[in-house]
Amino acid sequence: MLPMQKYSQIIILSLAILGAIVDRPAWSDVSTDSPILSESFCQKVFTDAISRARAGNWQASEQERRIIQQCRVKFSPPVNPNTPLPQASLCISLIKNLLQGDLNRSSEIDFSEDRWLPATRCSEVVAAYYMPSGSMLPTLKVNERFIIDKTAYRVQAPRRGDMIIFNPTEQLKRQKFNDKFIKRIIGLPGDKIKIQNGKVYINGKPLKENYILEPPSYSHKLVLVPANSYFVLGDNRNNSYDSHYWGFVTRDLIVGKLIWKLESK
Repeated sequence: MLPMQKYSQIIILSLAILGAIVDRPAWSDVSTDSPILSESFCQKVFTDAISRARAGNWQASEQERRIIQQCRVKFSPPVNPNTPLPQASLCISLIKNLLQGDLNRSSEIDFSEDRWLPATRCSEVVAAYYMPSGSMLPTLKVNERFIIDKTAYRVQAPRRGDMIIFNPTEQLKRQKFNDKFIKRIIGLPGDKIKIQNGKVYINGKPLKENYILEPPSYSHKLVLVPANSYFVLGDNRNNSYDSHYWGFVTRDLIVGKLIWKLESK
């Protein structure tokens, strides 16, 4: 039997992690017509949502998202702004434990304040998304869920081969695209990119790619990647709406880097 203090910490931590993986962290405003939020009620909401997640159902209703957010507000202690954000690796470790049903095993969890309290901020560090199309096959299947690190590029620049989530460019917005995209970085600032004869050439040299579904059947004229911009392509080269159609992604549009694919039992 867990001590009450640790049990309360588990609930707080669980709700924080749930907020990072059940849905995108763009929470709606707290509603005024929700049920009375007791610790046991919040635990039940958490348990039900995680049970569905383990079965492969990652969807949450708008009402459930509101309740989860209210539970987090009510039971999570105020976070000192000087408290550092957790490393994404810690959040991933907790998510894995959560999905494997091991989060309640206190012997494997460090409940020291300098570790578990920052972990309640995991939704500020990582977020879950799903793949709505086949443009990243075979790497990402349709409807496959994945985790991004929203802090990955605070200390380092994006690298070739990274899979990134980004907001639509101005051109894409004009075409009525409002949702985020996921593509793989191919060209870095200053690179010269050309696509011909089924290969991508970077600065005159063919790029070795063992992750694409098939070679591109199209050609693309030589382009120079501007400063603070990236040339991105889908791994399903012949069925991806990407840079070879609409141009470059500027760094300020990048939301995060894919770091882990969620696997359900």
